[in-house]
Amino acid sequence: MTDERLEGPTVIQFGDFKLNRRLRRLERNAEIVKLATKPLEVLEFLVTHHDQPVSKGELLKAIWGNRDLDPNLVEQAIRQIRVAVEVNPREPLFIVTVPGSRYRFAVPVVIDEWVEAAGDVGSAAAMDPQGSPSDGARLWRSPWVYAATGLLSLLGVGIVLYFNAPGEPAACEVSVNTLIVKDGQGREVWRREFSEGFSRERYASQMPFCEYVDLDGDGTKDVLFSLKRQSYLLQGDTLYGFVTRSRMLRRLWPTPARALKFEPGASLVVGPNSDATIARPYDEYLPPYVIAGVFPRNAGDGKTRIVVSSVTNYAPNQIAVLDSDFKEISEYWHTGHLKFGQFAQYNGQDRIFLGGVNNGYRSATLIAFDPNNIKGTSDLSADLPDRVPGFAVLGKGSRGHLSPLGAGTETCRVFFERTCVAKAKPYREPYNRVIGFTVNEDRIFVTVAEGEREDTPATVSYEMDRHLNLVEALPNTKFRQRHMELERAGLLDHSFSPQELKPLIHVLPGCEFVEKRK
Repeated sequence: MTDERLEGPTVIQFGDFKLNRRLRRLERNAEIVKLATKPLEVLEFLVTHHDQPVSKGELLKAIWGNRDLDPNLVEQAIRQIRVAVEVNPREPLFIVTVPGSRYRFAVPVVIDEWVEAAGDVGSAAAMDPQGSPSDGARLWRSPWVYAATGLLSLLGVGIVLYFNAPGEPAACEVSVNTLIVKDGQGREVWRREFSEGFSRERYASQMPFCEYVDLDGDGTKDVLFSLKRQSYLLQGDTLYGFVTRSRMLRRLWPTPARALKFEPGASLVVGPNSDATIARPYDEYLPPYVIAGVFPRNAGDGKTRIVVSSVTNYAPNQIAVLDSDFKEISEYWHTGHLKFGQFAQYNGQDRIFLGGVNNGYRSATLIAFDPNNIKGTSDLSADLPDRVPGFAVLGKGSRGHLSPLGAGTETCRVFFERTCVAKAKPYREPYNRVIGFTVNEDRIFVTVAEGEREDTPATVSYEMDRHLNLVEALPNTKFRQRHMELERAGLLDHSFSPQELKPLIHVLPGCEFVEKRK
């Protein structure tokens, strides 16, 4: 760079980068980016002519002083720039190639500082006949004028960027090893490339894998991303928290502001329910752990709570409660997989509901917690009509279902017994499971599937009132077909009636939502 090229802004920002033209330096998040002299000059020229297609000849003339030189000089410089600044140099976002062998700097820039244009001071055109600066020249060189000009330029750039910037994060996509975050209109907000590939199988079957909550209290939603590795049989999942920047600077490729790898918070094992004669526990709860669900909330009291359900192959299931800094507040251990969750005001109470399967009972379950009091382990002391519990979460060396974490703090536990279709041959299913639910102020809607088949399972949808009394139970078409087949085959001794579904819901004693009888 020569001094003549310093006309205009001294410091220019784009994305995470800052180009200081006077110091001949490129920085990324306050760290110097190594770039040779000529590529740095090419980058400067493209940035100062942003959104204008620039030919190789123009670059040869401006940087090397001769447009007839080998164009390969420009191509090599562009390659070096892309390696330095692009997330994926093969799919450039900063410097794009346009028809006609031209290049265009495609990312919005923010101007931090302006300086006098070299050649203004002392130029003949700015002098009056007596050799003193004219009033107009004096006015133009006034620091106040430069400050006002810079402010107006920055304001103009800001307005353009603001109205053309994408909105808040609302959707995620994954591609090989890249996370792409988009807004509600499908416009890209930012992307980030990871060093290893994602598990296609697990991302295909476990959606969504992003959740959105304000982590830093600025009123803008941030991104929680469950990283599911290609090598997930050896490594568990990691939860990343990406903090979204201000609206003008959202086209970023951020590093995670927060990250948490899930490990057991206590020395736990899986063992029999309450057999005092057992000398040793059964199966230790070992890694890897996979994230089954992430349920965030910004509460009215200003607190952020993130409830994360992580599991191993079978059981048990850790429910970790995190604050906005990913610090664990408490944990609860469940004998099963709770994959679904929802914060809700129900019956006048602020609660989080979790649903899935309790593998101790091999039964579909829905439980509720006070969000500020989630801890302990699931209680398997009750005998259900359909099940006797098979195992529970134990503390190492302990007996019975209570670990050193203490009794579970569930405010309500509901179990859903298997239907006659699930119990009869040839559809005999070992367990059932909650596959979705919705909670509003005075109603709970729960869908229960028979068995573990994902392809159009037989399901029953239950509607319950504010005191968990059954309002209606509706089986799907698959359930009715199977019921009819079993009747015709003589494997069921009755025709279907909606009445047979009503006794299948079991609300365990102590549920706070059950109406107290006077």
